Parts: sequence; C-alpha cells; structure tokens
Amino acid sequence: MKPSSCFPALRLGLVISAAAMIITPACGADALDPVVKKLPNGSSVRIVKCYPDGRMRAACQSFDDGTLGSDWPALDALRKRKLAATFFVNSTHPQSKDAIKFPQRYAGFEIASHGANHKGLSGLTEEQVRSEIQTDQQILGQTFGQVIDGFAYPYGDVPKDAARLEKLESQLRGFGLIYARLTGETKAYAPPADFIRWVPDCGFLDPIPKFVALPAEDRVRVRMCFMHSIDFARGQMSFEAWEHILDQLAADPEIWNVTMRDYARYVTALRALEVTDAGLKNDAAIPVWVRVNGKAVDIPAKATLEWASLHR
Repeated sequence: MKPSSCFPALRLGLVISAAAMIITPACGADALDPVVKKLPNGSSVRIVKCYPDGRMRAACQSFDDGTLGSDWPALDALRKRKLAATFFVNSTHPQSKDAIKFPQRYAGFEIASHGANHKGLSGLTEEQVRSEIQTDQQILGQTFGQVIDGFAYPYGDVPKDAARLEKLESQLRGFGLIYARLTGETKAYAPPADFIRWVPDCGFLDPIPKFVALPAEDRVRVRMCFMHSIDFARGQMSFEAWEHILDQLAADPEIWNVTMRDYARYVTALRALEVTDAGLKNDAAIPVWVRVNGKAVDIPAKATLEWASLHR
C-alpha cells in the first residue's frame, strides 16, 4: 500500500458539515506546521512533518453499510491494486448481513463501527448510544478479528447543541474510538483539527490530478472520501470511473494509500512529535517521518533523533 508528499500552512477557516451543521476549524496553524530550529553550533534546520518515506499526500477511502454483497466488486477492485480502505459496518442491521456472514471477504481491510442498528445518535440517550456502539464493537471485533476503534455517524447525525455534542464526543472517546467520521465535504484536503469530528474532503470521483496539483511542499495533504457501494449497483455512480480513480492512486508512489485508523494514529503521533534542544523526540508507539532540510528521515517509536546524528 503506497503512501504520499508537503505545502504552505492553510489559513484558519471554518468548514460546515452540511448533514450535521457542525462548524469545524479547517486545518489551520497547528503542530503540523514547519519548524525552523537553531542548533547549538549556530546552524539552522528546517523541519517539515510528513508521511512515511517523506511523502506529503495521503488518500483514505471508506464505504458505509456493508450492503447486501455490493461491497464485493469494490473489495476486488481495491485488492487488485493493493489499495487500502475502511468499511463501516452495522453488526445487527439486515443491510450488513452479508458482511457479517462472509468476514473473510474483508481480510486485509479495516472494519469500523457504523452503529449496530444504523441509528442517528442525536435522539438517543447515553445508554442507547452506549448500546449502539459497544454492541457493534463487540460483534465486529469478534467477527473480523480487529480492534474496532473507528466510527462513522449514521446519516452524519449528531446533536446540534454544542454542549450535547461535546458530551457525545467525550462518550465516544470513552469507548476507545480514535476517530469518528461525519458527512459533507470540506474541500480542505488537510488533516482534521479533531479526528472525532472528521469531515470528508471530497466526493469519491473527485479528480486525482486536482488533488496532486494542490501545493504540498510544507504541510501534509489528505484526500478522504466516503460512499455507499450499493450506489454502483443502483447506477448512481460509475464503477468504471471509480476504477480509473483507483488506477491513478495506485500508480502514484507519492500518495500514501492508507486506512482511516492508520491515518488517524499516524497524524496524532506526528502532531505529538517534539522539537527539543537534544533532537526530535517521538514518544508515540509508532515511527514517524520528517523532512530535515529536504531530506526524509524516520524517527523510531519511543526514540529521539539527535541533531548530531544528522551530520554523520
């Protein structure tokens, strides 16, 4: 599965998720911005945080519902090209019965929660939310042999009241979820400020050349999108057009094709990377990458890359 490429920091903006009407800061100045560090010897280094192997662009694709076998052609097309994807499944809803019945078809892909019964969360009590998500986590975890730590809000439905929304998000984090996907399109092509309210960047057929043309010298980009594979069967989306998108993604070695779980984990670790007087300190349990004066360097998990080592 291939990764991506870096761009000037975005201005802080506001993005509104059409379905949920949540105002979310577009990725503005944060811990992903480039840093210039003056070293004890008087020289300076410019540090750009990047994806594995120095790439600056990533692509995350996701599918909702696991509907009645319509995922099968999509799975085959992705597997043929060695591309990653995330599938959001309802463990007890009839629409996902084929996914639950044939878990082996999803081997190698991320499985995440979409609520056990595909219920919008805004009208549920805390206990009902707990049942919807933890039931899903338990059944999906046992069925697919994965840790279920991702979630997509059914219908993109969340409370419009800010206090209730914060309470819900706190509850989701308490279930061990590291990200939750909404609906809508930001057109930001940038990591979300908060992964628990992750809004897609674009539609599934958004042109890859348009994404590649975006500036990415100093700050990482991402193209995250979602769809329902049943739309292919209904004729609402062209499977051939999507395969063309897949061919372009697979052919570009500068795009990191990654699951939503792995992307959220990686960017969270990348944001936590510390620039110290001793070097670059990575306290995360996974390695991260940076460009130091243009050179891609990896920093192992739980390790510090000392400045002196860059000159050996």
